[in-house]
Amino acid sequence: MTVTPFIQSTLTRYSREILAEMRAALQKVSDPPPAGESDFDFYEYMRYHLGWVDASFAPVSSNPGKLLRPTLLLLAYEAAGANGLGDCAPRDTAYLARALPAAAALELTHNFTLIHDDIEDGDVERRHRGTGWPLASVG
Repeated sequence: MTVTPFIQSTLTRYSREILAEMRAALQKVSDPPPAGESDFDFYEYMRYHLGWVDASFAPVSSNPGKLLRPTLLLLAYEAAGANGLGDCAPRDTAYLARALPAAAALELTHNFTLIHDDIEDGDVERRHRGTGWPLASVG
């Protein structure tokens, strides 16, 4: 499928803001986990699935995906008149602050469904990388 430059620019319009919001949502909590428990595995496996770290949990840069669902949410937010916007969006994206948590939550929920699907189907690869769930069962 060929994507026109307009569609491509629309799909990547908010990617920086969406990814920043998702990263902020997945920051480790500052309080230590309860005795005998670790939050490391949970957050690191999520970061692995999202393509932010490799199998040894070292940071990598990879294609984050299309981020289609959160992009559609933010486009709908604009279309509904976010902060009095008309047909054109300003260069400053501060007006997105109210909708970005919902956009990030939508993408994280979608990724949860992908992980669930991988586990249910026994898939060992997604986007040409190993899925995270076998790592979790070994770690």
